Order: sequence, then C-alpha cells, then structure tokens
Amino acid sequence: MRFRSIFLVLTIACSHASIADVSEATLRAQLTSMQACQVSLKHTDCNLKILDQRTRELLIRMNSLNSARQTNQNIDQLSGSRVGFFTDSVFEANDDVLRLLGGTIWRLDRYYFGLPLEDVIVVRIDDRFSRIYVNDNIYVARLISGSAAMSSGLLTSVVTKIGDGTILRLSDGSMLEFSSYDKYDTGWWLPPYEVLIDLNSMNMWNLEKGKKVWIQKIIQ
Repeated sequence: MRFRSIFLVLTIACSHASIADVSEATLRAQLTSMQACQVSLKHTDCNLKILDQRTRELLIRMNSLNSARQTNQNIDQLSGSRVGFFTDSVFEANDDVLRLLGGTIWRLDRYYFGLPLEDVIVVRIDDRFSRIYVNDNIYVARLISGSAAMSSGLLTSVVTKIGDGTILRLSDGSMLEFSSYDKYDTGWWLPPYEVLIDLNSMNMWNLEKGKKVWIQKIIQ
C-alpha cells in the first residue's frame, strides 16, 4: 500500500511538469520509465534522465528502501553462530589484565603484547567469558569489572574470493557483494578466514585483520 501511494505521488509530480509544453509521446515515455524504475533502477526501460528531479529522487529513495528490506530478509537466512559483541579500544595493559576505553577490565588467558589504542572486537562466549580479537591475536578473556552494550552479530567464515574481491562466498554457500571501494581490502584477504557480521548495520569484520567493510548486497 505504501508503494502504491509513492507511485501516485510520482504520477502527480510528473503531471505537474508543464503538461502544455510536453508532447503525448514524451508523457508516455515518462510514465513507462516511472513504472520500470519502480521495479528496478536497472530495468531496461528505466530512464531517470527524462524524469524531473523530484521524481528521480523519490524513485531512488524507494529503490533504496526496497534494497534495504531485501537485504534484511536475506541476512536472516545466513547460517552461523548468533553472538553478542561490541567494539572498543585498548586503554592500558598490565601483563594479562586489559583495560578498555569503554571502562571494562578483562583478565586474559595470556600476557598481552600490544599497544594502547589498538582497536578490539569483543565477542561474548557466555556470562563470564568472551573472545577478544586484537592485532591479529585472539584472547579468551574473563570480565573483571564494568559492562558494555552488546550488538547482535553472526560469526561465520569466508571460504572463497570471487574475482577481484567484490564477491565473497561464505561457508553456507551465500555470497556477499561489496562496493568497488571496499574491494581494495576484500581483494587482498586470502580465504579461509573468520568474519563477524553486524546484523544491524550490515558491516562485516575480518577478525584476523580487525578491518571493517560494508556489505552492499547478500546473494542467496
């Protein structure tokens, strides 16, 4: 129903564009283009150039909403371990005790050999223990004090890089598509490696590198 309303707005917007100065053939072409663009901006009959600016903006916004909705539906079908996690940075370390900038303090399973302000990813194991990924190392850590707000994530693995890294295949067979900007990272990563997908923001961390990229599309 909402998209019918948007389409009605688009039709009205087009009809307001100096109809007296527009030929019938042009109006028909614009209507055909609007209907095609409503389906997909990649449709062969979609021609944004012949539409007015307001109509173009509405169509682009509508396609973005459709894409986001489809991505959210696809992410629910990915296989992996659902976990709570948060990101932070190292404030200080004393042997096997690690203090993060957010205020949590952890006892690690071995001495920490790293620098202050290193970025960390903390993945919850249970009520007492978490895994801390930092600087190409993984520590099993027990919370001594403090608390942090957890986000929802999915632990899985990348098993194949396709082409230049714009597409990565996960262990369940699903494929993730990335922008041409992010391929400068994904193209250099050599599978297999463990990843964490943020279920809210569609960011993906390479847990070995501690590097974040944005998932543009999920291909089932």
